[in-house]
Amino acid sequence: MKLEGKSIAICATRKANDIAERITKLGGMPSIEDIVGMTYLDKSEIVNSIKDAISKQPSYFIFTTGEGTHKIFDITKEINIYEQLINIISQGIAFARGYKTKNVLTKYGLDNLNYIENMEELQNIFKEKNLREKTVFIQMYGEDLIEFENTVINNGGDILKTWIYKYVPDFDKIDLLIKKLLNSFYDAILFTSAFQVKWLFERARQKGLKEGITNKMNEIILVAIGKTTENMLHKNDINNIILPQKERLVYAIEEMIRVFENG
Repeated sequence: MKLEGKSIAICATRKANDIAERITKLGGMPSIEDIVGMTYLDKSEIVNSIKDAISKQPSYFIFTTGEGTHKIFDITKEINIYEQLINIISQGIAFARGYKTKNVLTKYGLDNLNYIENMEELQNIFKEKNLREKTVFIQMYGEDLIEFENTVINNGGDILKTWIYKYVPDFDKIDLLIKKLLNSFYDAILFTSAFQVKWLFERARQKGLKEGITNKMNEIILVAIGKTTENMLHKNDINNIILPQKERLVYAIEEMIRVFENG
Protein backbone atom coordinates (compact mmCIF):
# COMPACT_ATOMS: atom_id res chain seq x y z
CA MET A 1 0.00 0.00 0.00
CA LYS A 2 1.12 3.56 -0.73
CA LEU A 3 1.78 4.63 2.88
CA GLU A 4 2.56 1.19 4.29
CA GLY A 5 4.20 1.38 7.70
CA LYS A 6 4.51 5.17 7.70
CA SER A 7 3.74 6.94 10.98
CA ILE A 8 2.04 10.26 10.18
CA ALA A 9 1.03 13.10 12.51
CA ILE A 10 -2.11 15.02 11.61
CA CYS A 11 -2.09 18.52 13.09
CA ALA A 12 -5.65 19.61 12.35
CA THR A 13 -8.52 21.27 14.20
CA ARG A 14 -11.18 20.06 11.78
CA LYS A 15 -11.68 17.01 9.54
CA ALA A 16 -8.82 15.25 11.34
CA ASN A 17 -10.78 11.97 11.48
CA ASP A 18 -11.45 12.10 7.72
CA ILE A 19 -7.72 12.56 7.03
CA ALA A 20 -6.81 9.76 9.43
CA GLU A 21 -9.28 7.39 7.78
CA ARG A 22 -7.84 8.08 4.33
CA ILE A 23 -4.25 7.58 5.53
CA THR A 24 -5.24 4.29 7.22
CA LYS A 25 -6.81 3.02 3.97
CA LEU A 26 -3.49 3.73 2.26
CA GLY A 27 -1.61 1.63 4.81
CA GLY A 28 -0.33 4.48 6.98
CA MET A 29 -0.44 4.81 10.77
CA PRO A 30 -2.03 8.21 11.52
CA SER A 31 -2.03 10.00 14.87
CA ILE A 32 -4.24 13.05 15.42
CA GLU A 33 -2.22 15.78 17.12
CA ASP A 34 -4.92 18.34 17.92
CA ILE A 35 -2.46 20.64 19.65
CA VAL A 36 -4.63 23.72 19.06
CA GLY A 37 -8.32 23.61 19.88
CA MET A 38 -11.22 25.90 18.99
CA THR A 39 -13.35 27.92 21.42
CA TYR A 40 -16.57 29.37 20.02
CA LEU A 41 -17.63 32.89 20.93
CA ASP A 42 -20.87 33.65 22.66
CA LYS A 43 -23.70 34.26 20.21
CA SER A 44 -24.36 37.77 21.61
CA GLU A 45 -20.83 38.86 20.66
CA ILE A 46 -21.34 37.65 17.09
CA VAL A 47 -24.70 39.44 16.88
CA ASN A 48 -23.21 42.73 18.09
CA SER A 49 -20.41 42.65 15.51
CA ILE A 50 -22.83 41.86 12.67
CA LYS A 51 -25.11 44.75 13.72
CA ASP A 52 -22.02 46.96 13.82
CA ALA A 53 -21.26 45.94 10.23
CA ILE A 54 -24.78 46.81 9.10
CA SER A 55 -24.58 50.26 10.70
CA LYS A 56 -21.13 51.06 9.26
CA GLN A 57 -21.85 49.66 5.77
CA PRO A 58 -18.34 48.40 4.88
CA SER A 59 -16.94 48.81 1.37
CA TYR A 60 -15.25 45.39 1.51
CA PHE A 61 -16.40 42.07 2.94
CA ILE A 62 -13.97 39.21 3.47
CA PHE A 63 -15.21 35.74 4.34
CA THR A 64 -12.49 33.30 5.34
CA THR A 65 -14.14 29.98 6.26
CA GLY A 66 -17.25 28.13 5.12
CA GLU A 67 -18.28 27.27 8.68
CA GLY A 68 -17.92 30.87 9.90
CA THR A 69 -19.77 32.29 6.91
CA HIS A 70 -22.64 29.85 7.37
CA LYS A 71 -22.86 30.75 11.07
CA ILE A 72 -23.10 34.49 10.29
CA PHE A 73 -25.99 34.04 7.88
CA ASP A 74 -27.77 31.58 10.17
CA ILE A 75 -27.64 34.09 13.03
CA THR A 76 -28.87 36.99 10.87
CA LYS A 77 -31.87 34.89 9.85
CA GLU A 78 -32.65 34.15 13.49
CA ILE A 79 -32.68 37.84 14.43
CA ASN A 80 -34.34 39.06 11.21
CA ILE A 81 -31.48 41.13 9.78
CA TYR A 82 -30.50 38.68 7.04
CA GLU A 83 -31.89 40.74 4.14
CA GLN A 84 -30.20 43.89 5.45
CA LEU A 85 -26.82 42.16 5.55
CA ILE A 86 -27.23 40.61 2.10
CA ASN A 87 -28.12 44.02 0.62
CA ILE A 88 -25.08 45.71 2.17
CA ILE A 89 -22.73 42.94 0.99
CA SER A 90 -24.23 43.20 -2.52
CA GLN A 91 -23.43 46.94 -2.57
CA GLY A 92 -19.81 46.34 -1.55
CA ILE A 93 -16.98 44.13 -2.82
CA ALA A 94 -16.89 40.61 -1.40
CA PHE A 95 -13.96 38.18 -1.17
CA ALA A 96 -14.23 34.45 -0.52
CA ARG A 97 -11.19 32.58 0.80
CA GLY A 98 -11.27 28.99 -0.42
CA TYR A 99 -13.81 26.98 -2.36
CA LYS A 100 -15.88 25.99 0.70
CA THR A 101 -16.41 29.64 1.64
CA LYS A 102 -17.29 30.47 -1.95
CA ASN A 103 -19.84 27.63 -2.07
CA VAL A 104 -21.54 28.87 1.11
CA LEU A 105 -21.77 32.45 -0.20
CA THR A 106 -23.13 31.22 -3.54
CA LYS A 107 -25.76 29.21 -1.66
CA TYR A 108 -26.96 32.47 -0.10
CA GLY A 109 -27.25 34.11 -3.51
CA LEU A 110 -23.96 36.06 -3.52
CA ASP A 111 -22.43 35.28 -6.92
CA ASN A 112 -20.39 38.41 -7.63
CA LEU A 113 -17.38 37.28 -5.59
CA ASN A 114 -13.63 37.73 -5.74
CA TYR A 115 -12.13 34.31 -5.13
CA ILE A 116 -8.81 33.93 -3.30
CA GLU A 117 -6.95 30.78 -2.24
CA ASN A 118 -5.21 32.21 0.83
CA MET A 119 -4.61 35.29 2.98
CA GLU A 120 -1.27 36.04 1.31
CA GLU A 121 -3.12 36.57 -1.97
CA LEU A 122 -5.58 38.90 -0.22
CA GLN A 123 -2.73 40.75 1.47
CA ASN A 124 -1.13 41.50 -1.92
CA ILE A 125 -4.43 42.79 -3.31
CA PHE A 126 -5.04 45.16 -0.38
CA LYS A 127 -1.47 46.51 -0.37
CA GLU A 128 -2.39 48.38 -3.55
CA LYS A 129 -5.72 49.80 -2.34
CA ASN A 130 -6.44 53.30 -1.09
CA LEU A 131 -8.73 52.59 1.87
CA ARG A 132 -9.19 56.11 3.16
CA GLU A 133 -12.62 56.49 4.80
CA LYS A 134 -13.43 52.87 3.96
CA THR A 135 -14.32 50.04 6.32
CA VAL A 136 -13.19 46.46 5.74
CA PHE A 137 -15.33 43.73 7.28
CA ILE A 138 -13.58 40.41 7.90
CA GLN A 139 -14.92 37.16 9.30
CA MET A 140 -12.00 36.09 11.45
CA TYR A 141 -10.70 32.60 12.05
CA GLY A 142 -8.56 31.47 14.95
CA GLU A 143 -6.26 34.36 15.80
CA ASP A 144 -5.62 37.95 14.80
CA LEU A 145 -4.27 38.46 11.27
CA ILE A 146 -1.74 41.10 12.23
CA GLU A 147 -0.14 41.61 8.81
CA PHE A 148 -3.44 42.04 7.00
CA GLU A 149 -4.90 44.27 9.70
CA ASN A 150 -1.81 46.53 9.57
CA THR A 151 -2.12 46.76 5.78
CA VAL A 152 -5.71 47.97 6.07
CA ILE A 153 -4.86 50.53 8.77
CA ASN A 154 -1.69 51.76 7.00
CA ASN A 155 -3.72 52.32 3.83
CA GLY A 156 -6.17 54.54 5.73
CA GLY A 157 -8.98 52.05 6.35
CA ASP A 158 -10.88 50.81 9.38
CA ILE A 159 -11.15 47.10 10.08
CA LEU A 160 -14.29 45.50 11.48
CA LYS A 161 -13.73 41.98 12.80
CA THR A 162 -16.39 39.34 13.38
CA TRP A 163 -15.15 36.37 15.37
CA ILE A 164 -16.86 32.99 15.29
CA TYR A 165 -14.21 31.01 17.14
CA LYS A 166 -10.68 31.43 18.48
CA TYR A 167 -7.76 29.02 18.64
CA VAL A 168 -6.54 27.89 22.06
CA PRO A 169 -3.24 25.96 22.42
CA ASP A 170 -3.23 22.75 24.48
CA PHE A 171 0.21 22.79 26.09
CA ASP A 172 0.00 19.22 27.41
CA LYS A 173 -0.58 17.93 23.89
CA ILE A 174 2.12 20.20 22.47
CA ASP A 175 4.60 18.88 25.06
CA LEU A 176 3.75 15.30 24.08
CA LEU A 177 4.23 16.10 20.37
CA ILE A 178 7.61 17.70 21.11
CA LYS A 179 8.64 14.53 22.97
CA LYS A 180 7.57 12.36 20.03
CA LEU A 181 9.48 14.53 17.57
CA LEU A 182 12.66 14.38 19.64
CA ASN A 183 12.30 10.57 19.74
CA SER A 184 11.89 10.34 15.92
CA PHE A 185 8.37 8.91 16.30
CA TYR A 186 7.00 10.28 12.99
CA ASP A 187 7.91 9.82 9.33
CA ALA A 188 5.75 12.78 8.27
CA ILE A 189 3.62 15.61 9.67
CA LEU A 190 0.66 17.32 8.04
CA PHE A 191 -0.01 20.87 9.25
CA THR A 192 -3.32 22.49 8.29
CA SER A 193 -2.76 25.87 9.97
CA ALA A 194 0.02 28.34 10.69
CA PHE A 195 -1.29 28.63 14.25
CA GLN A 196 -0.33 24.99 14.97
CA VAL A 197 3.23 25.69 13.80
CA LYS A 198 3.40 28.95 15.71
CA TRP A 199 2.36 27.43 19.05
CA LEU A 200 4.52 24.33 18.60
CA PHE A 201 7.66 26.44 18.18
CA GLU A 202 6.71 28.96 20.86
CA ARG A 203 6.37 26.12 23.34
CA ALA A 204 9.63 24.52 22.19
CA ARG A 205 11.43 27.86 22.75
CA GLN A 206 9.95 28.12 26.26
CA LYS A 207 11.37 24.68 27.05
CA GLY A 208 14.75 25.33 25.38
CA LEU A 209 14.06 22.66 22.73
CA LYS A 210 13.61 24.73 19.59
CA GLU A 211 16.88 23.67 17.96
CA GLY A 212 16.21 20.03 18.73
CA ILE A 213 12.77 19.88 17.12
CA THR A 214 13.94 21.99 14.17
CA ASN A 215 16.66 19.44 13.43
CA LYS A 216 14.25 16.51 13.79
CA MET A 217 11.56 18.12 11.62
CA ASN A 218 14.09 18.82 8.87
CA GLU A 219 14.75 15.06 8.73
CA ILE A 220 11.16 14.04 7.95
CA ILE A 221 8.44 14.89 5.43
CA LEU A 222 6.39 18.00 6.24
CA VAL A 223 3.24 18.93 4.34
CA ALA A 224 1.80 22.44 4.75
CA ILE A 225 -1.74 23.37 3.78
CA GLY A 226 -1.49 26.90 2.44
CA LYS A 227 1.20 29.52 1.96
CA THR A 228 0.66 31.00 5.42
CA THR A 229 1.44 27.65 7.03
CA GLU A 230 4.47 27.19 4.76
CA ASN A 231 5.75 30.67 5.65
CA MET A 232 5.41 29.97 9.38
CA LEU A 233 7.51 26.80 8.95
CA HIS A 234 10.16 28.73 6.97
CA LYS A 235 10.17 31.40 9.68
CA ASN A 236 11.15 28.67 12.13
CA ASP A 237 14.04 27.38 10.00
CA ILE A 238 12.20 24.46 8.44
CA ASN A 239 13.18 23.91 4.80
CA ASN A 240 11.90 20.52 3.61
CA ILE A 241 8.29 21.58 3.12
CA ILE A 242 5.82 20.16 0.63
CA LEU A 243 3.18 22.69 -0.44
CA PRO A 244 0.25 21.25 -2.43
CA GLN A 245 -0.74 23.37 -5.41
CA LYS A 246 -4.21 23.89 -3.96
CA GLU A 247 -5.26 24.15 -0.31
CA ARG A 248 -7.04 20.80 -0.29
CA LEU A 249 -6.38 17.85 1.98
CA VAL A 250 -6.70 15.40 -0.90
CA TYR A 251 -3.83 17.12 -2.71
CA ALA A 252 -1.77 17.16 0.49
CA ILE A 253 -2.04 13.39 0.87
CA GLU A 254 -1.25 12.85 -2.82
CA GLU A 255 1.89 14.96 -2.48
CA MET A 256 2.92 13.03 0.62
CA ILE A 257 2.53 9.74 -1.27
CA ARG A 258 4.58 11.08 -4.18
CA VAL A 259 7.50 12.07 -1.94
CA PHE A 260 7.50 8.73 -0.12
CA GLU A 261 7.41 6.84 -3.41
CA ASN A 262 10.29 8.91 -4.83
CA GLY A 263 12.38 8.35 -1.71
